Amino acid sequence: MHSQLRALFADRAQFQQDELVRHGQAAGIPSGWATLLQTRPSAVVWPERTEEVVELVHLAAQEGFSLVPRGGATSPWGGALPVRGGVAVNFSRMNRVLDVDPIGQTVTVEPGAGWAPVEEALAPAGLALRLLPTSAPLGTVGGWVAEDGAGLGSYQYGYLHANVEAVQVVTGTGEILHLEGDQLRMVCGLEGITGLITRVTLKVAREAPLHVWALGYLNLDDLIRALHNVFDSDWPLWHVAFRNATASRELPLGANRNGAADDLHLLVLMSRHPEGDGLQASIEQLARATRGHLFGREQAFAEWEDRFAGLEPSLPIPGAWQSRLVLPRYGLAPLFADLADLPHPIALQGLAVQGGEVALHAVAPPGVTPRQAAKLLATLEDRVSRYGGHPYAIGLLKAHEAARILGPAQMRELVAWKRRYDPQHLLNPGKVLPSPGISWRVRAVLAWSRWLGGSPSAPAEREGGCPPRRAS
Repeated sequence: MHSQLRALFADRAQFQQDELVRHGQAAGIPSGWATLLQTRPSAVVWPERTEEVVELVHLAAQEGFSLVPRGGATSPWGGALPVRGGVAVNFSRMNRVLDVDPIGQTVTVEPGAGWAPVEEALAPAGLALRLLPTSAPLGTVGGWVAEDGAGLGSYQYGYLHANVEAVQVVTGTGEILHLEGDQLRMVCGLEGITGLITRVTLKVAREAPLHVWALGYLNLDDLIRALHNVFDSDWPLWHVAFRNATASRELPLGANRNGAADDLHLLVLMSRHPEGDGLQASIEQLARATRGHLFGREQAFAEWEDRFAGLEPSLPIPGAWQSRLVLPRYGLAPLFADLADLPHPIALQGLAVQGGEVALHAVAPPGVTPRQAAKLLATLEDRVSRYGGHPYAIGLLKAHEAARILGPAQMRELVAWKRRYDPQHLLNPGKVLPSPGISWRVRAVLAWSRWLGGSPSAPAEREGGCPPRRAS
């Protein structure tokens, strides 16, 4: 296999141990987990063209090795981990912006494109991305399509899959497919198990001025009431986020840069509407009606400036100590009431999503033991499920819950697709669809985390700086 990969990729095929170790880790997954899950690939390749990906798939089918796509590897669900050896396919060299269409308001990029270069390419045409992942500084376009989910802008535009125009994939049979419309359900959020993404066309929007407001609440019930008022309004808001007082204290960012909101639950509103400044009177009325404190413009705008600092790509926390979930908005009040009896407070941040859902990011408090942290988050996940919620994504760690998250109809479609387009199960095995040879290892690691005291070793190092976390 090594000689054939060398013939295809020359020095873009690597077999050194340091590269294999690096490509066997992912952000948010403790290094000890990677060891137990046996995640080291046998080789790493960097394709530069779709044709190379096709040749690679044919070689994998001939030799019987698996292919694991890799973008920024910021997901804490293990989607980029090669749990059956094989070859890690690093798409960082396929990173070009291929086309900007001002008339159709789309941008077409290769999967390894970073979000900042895409924004830069759109600016001269007066366009902007509709939404951004919270992992934008490290993530890639193809990686987020493979993961799907909510981000900055999801209040107006929903989940990423609703903002994808088309995706080109190379299947496990080496076919090149152009997917659009309802076909996108067979690629978005499925971790590359249905095809290796080689091109993405995103819907974009006209650039408009940004307006930001931040409101602080002493009472969590008042914050939830304000959030429902926002959902029920027709205000032209782009992004709506919130965090409880525990999260405010743990992450001294945004409106709480100097500790001014340590004891406050925060609601953040952003508009990218041309007349967004006309919302000022309505938001002032919202603050009065819900007993909220409306921060000054400069303090509120700090929420935008720190938009990436306190979320996915930067918190150096083992995967067992944090959780991401989706919940219908009307489940928030009973959920928070249920969590009031926990022995330790959980830091919760949330993004409002078009259609009435919230995407939650929960972090166990510092100062508790790993076993206590795991128990707290297990309790949270159970109670979110009680109110109609589910895990935010599937990946490797939640593959055993795929049927519940996707539903029986999509599961049947997915199995039929794999039978037709990846009969040898070459593409990212063990992800989304549970695999008997892999699932037992995952369950063992999760059991270790929950019952035996957390991660068997320290978390893998992450790229980039980390914001300060306060001791409680």
